[in-house]
This record gives sequence, structure tokens and C-alpha cells, in this order.
Amino acid sequence: GIGLLWVNRQYDRAQHEVKRAIALNPSAVIAHQFSGCVAVFAGRPQEAQMHLETVLQLDPRYQSRSLILADLSLARLLLGDLEGAVADAKEALRHEPGNVRAYHRLVAALGHKGPKAEAQNALRKLLQLQPDLSDTYMRSTYPFRFPQHMAIFAEGFQRAGWNCGIALEETG
Repeated sequence: GIGLLWVNRQYDRAQHEVKRAIALNPSAVIAHQFSGCVAVFAGRPQEAQMHLETVLQLDPRYQSRSLILADLSLARLLLGDLEGAVADAKEALRHEPGNVRAYHRLVAALGHKGPKAEAQNALRKLLQLQPDLSDTYMRSTYPFRFPQHMAIFAEGFQRAGWNCGIALEETG
């Protein structure tokens, strides 16, 4: 399922496959992780939130906890829960300070929420960790099915001070 999303952008088939994995083994943490990831990019952030929270319930010490929290931050951002998005991104960074994906979500959430100085500071830290960050990178590694989700994400970056064109091109 995750491969179908990332390689082919086959959202419906990817969702079918990850749901099948959960049906086969409802306590498989990685199945819920991938289900959350697929759901957030397939335009189902509430479903993503449910699966990602399930991961944290099933295994509170999960080795990829920082990634789960970063994905949860993205789901909350798309749902308009800016406080939760910021909190999850910060928690992800406490677990793994070099997690650039968590910084992406923190910058976007802070860009919407503010304060602007905090968003700009997060953007500076991100660019130190990922100096080659580009619009092309963002479009290729954030496979949102719906352009409005990319627009939310991109607008947060723009408000934080990064002049990007990632919201201008349709995805999926």
C-alpha cells in the first residue's frame, strides 16, 4: 500500500491494501503506521489521526515514534488543529532533533498559528538541516491527493517566510 502511494500515486488501491493489512493483523503497528501515512496523503486526515494514535497506543515506545508524531502533526494541520499540530511536531523533534519531516510540519503549523518569529526560527533551523530544500522536493515527497491540502501546507511555509510555489501546481 505504501509503495502504491509513493511510487504510483494510486490512492484508492493503496488504501485498500493497508486496510487489508490491518484486517489480517489488527495489532500490527506498522500496518497502522502505513495506514496513517496513506490516509493523510489520500485526503483522509481524520482516518490518519485514528491510525497514528493507534500506533502510539499499541506501542508507546515505538522505534519510529518521531515519524508517527510528525505524521500526526500533518494530519492535525490539515484538520485545522494548529495547537495539536505544533505540539506533535515539537514532541517529534524532542525524540529526534534532526527529523526534517517534523520540521516541515512545525514550520507549516507555526506559519498558520504564529507567532511569526517562532515560525521563522523553525524555518531557519530546517534550512540548516536541509539547505537544499526546494519546491521540487516538496511536490515530490508530499504526494497530497487534493490540491487544497498542498495549499494549506504551502501557505504555512509562505507565512513563515519561505517563498515557494508548491501550492501553485496541482498534485495527484
